[in-house]
Amino acid sequence: MPRQSWRVFVLLVASLFFYATIQPQYIPLLLIITLLNFYLAQAIGEPKDWRIANKQWNRRRLLLLWLGIICNILLLLSFKYIPFLLNSIGILYNIPNILETANWVDSNVIAPLGLSFFCFECLAYLIDVYRGAPSASSLLEFTSYKLFFPKLISGPITRYHYLQNQLGMIGKKNTLDSVKIPALKFPNLEQITEGIW
Repeated sequence: MPRQSWRVFVLLVASLFFYATIQPQYIPLLLIITLLNFYLAQAIGEPKDWRIANKQWNRRRLLLLWLGIICNILLLLSFKYIPFLLNSIGILYNIPNILETANWVDSNVIAPLGLSFFCFECLAYLIDVYRGAPSASSLLEFTSYKLFFPKLISGPITRYHYLQNQLGMIGKKNTLDSVKIPALKFPNLEQITEGIW
């Protein structure tokens, strides 16, 4: 494994360790969703040189995009709105078992931290690939991007291709300027006064 890959791997392990200290039970879920989005983007972004004129190919890409959108939105909605939905159904139809289930889910199931950012980044990535951006070629880099701990919990929502260029620079220079991480980038006085930040 090249030195750069080792550094990206260490970054991934640090991110997993960070998340494991908070909510270790959701690491498998985040990894599965990361794999799903990686392979969906691979299928959407397959070489399309001769397929550009093929309507069926474009239809297949659109179906894969919608599959990714639906999976990510369902994941987000299931954690955010299942208790509300169960409670509403229980009250509307006066079903006590559903009300008990809604109360149990509401008090015992905590949504994964940063789930909204995670899902919206996946959506942005899939849409970018559908629109012609290259899909990730390295599962290690993509997983490091998705689970990058400084932005995983509170954002910002970053584009894969922006961070991919920065991951490629790891180890090439030993200066802080070589890796500019959006989550760690602070505004200067001029940006604050102009309201750009």
